[in-house]
Amino acid sequence: MIKKTLAIAVTYGLISVPLVSSSDPVPKPPVLCLQGSPCQQPAPLVPAPSPSPPPASTTQPPARSGAVKFQPGWYAYYDATCAPSKSDCDSSYIVSVIKSEICPNANLVGLKIAMVPVYLIPNTANVGNYTGNSAQGFTAIDAILDALQHCTSGPKYLMLEGTMGPFGGYGDPSTMVPDFTYPSSGCGLYSCAGGTARGGAYGVVQNTQGSQAGFTAKIWQDDWRDLAIAAITAYCKRYDSNPSFYSIGILFYNTSLPFKVPYPGGLSYDAYVSQYRTYLTAARAACPTTNVTALLDFTDNSAQMSTMVDHLRTEHGAMSNNDTVATNSQGQAVYTGASGGTDYRGVERYFESVESGNMCGNWQGNVSPATIFGIMQNGNANNRPRWPSHITIMMAGECDSVGTGWAAWKTFIASKSGKVMNGRDSTLRTPAEVKASWCESGMTCQ
Repeated sequence: MIKKTLAIAVTYGLISVPLVSSSDPVPKPPVLCLQGSPCQQPAPLVPAPSPSPPPASTTQPPARSGAVKFQPGWYAYYDATCAPSKSDCDSSYIVSVIKSEICPNANLVGLKIAMVPVYLIPNTANVGNYTGNSAQGFTAIDAILDALQHCTSGPKYLMLEGTMGPFGGYGDPSTMVPDFTYPSSGCGLYSCAGGTARGGAYGVVQNTQGSQAGFTAKIWQDDWRDLAIAAITAYCKRYDSNPSFYSIGILFYNTSLPFKVPYPGGLSYDAYVSQYRTYLTAARAACPTTNVTALLDFTDNSAQMSTMVDHLRTEHGAMSNNDTVATNSQGQAVYTGASGGTDYRGVERYFESVESGNMCGNWQGNVSPATIFGIMQNGNANNRPRWPSHITIMMAGECDSVGTGWAAWKTFIASKSGKVMNGRDSTLRTPAEVKASWCESGMTCQ
């Protein structure tokens, strides 16, 4: 469906060699690097008996200044982690996909796009200029939003999710991060000659977990945190009042960093988690009506995950999670109360993302839409049901031939008449019904 000219190697890794993976981004497998222990798969979590669902909301709170946008339903997940160097990430190409795939499909509410930092943060952002061009910055997002707003069937909505670096391969940092964020030498990659960072500012570091080659921005530092805050502030200043600008997460894509013990110099995982919380607080202040998202699957320990999920709740943010088929992630366990704490279902907004690794045999074989959806709706031996009101599906065509790709999902979504759940139970309802009566109890919706 979408022709790739460059590759994202495993999860987010942009490399300038022929395609080595069938899709991108592929979420990081649930490999934990625990303090003092080697990297290992987490032990299967057998959930405790499911408690009663959170209290049901019977009426929609009135819209007010600061009420967060609420557009539940199914979202297509663009089958590329976007970088300015990729031809299928130029806004003209994305607009053509919107017109052919998103607008005509009455069962789709909108589009999700994941992207590398330099797509949202052009090199000129160090002086506050985010204008960019047709393949990055405001210019690209303007065109994408305009296409979604003007679908003939009615407006659709945009989710943006920024990454923090490539997993699965090395590449020139200039294709991934702004040149002012990496030095001109010594960054341990193929080439960093174009970097302009000086005196220890910003920086990137090679990943050290064997299964997650690539590099990561040093986002545990104050300057990366401040850049993320500046960027999300700029985007929400421009788009928060735009109804189609639905959600955004900048740089801090995932709390599961690809490093083994001992960590790279300067990395304190507790400090990183603290930076993430500070960023989320600032992001909510900058984006009063737009959903602020955080991808929470794994971290150093479950206690850190609990603090992250609960802090996101206090900021009225939206939690997303990619490990749909895998053994219950820490994030899912905390969100559903399976780890023994608060049950956040129906309290905190939750975006369930199905990536190509779940669909196309990368981890556990080619998994059918019915099987994946069944875990969301009814759970299994390792997962409590999550009952998501927002579901994003990768537009992966590479496994269409075996019936588990994007084509199969479109048929499956149509068989459900585009219905989703309400965060509280397994009943399927139209997005309009969920929007009208099932705002999360910890949110005020518009």
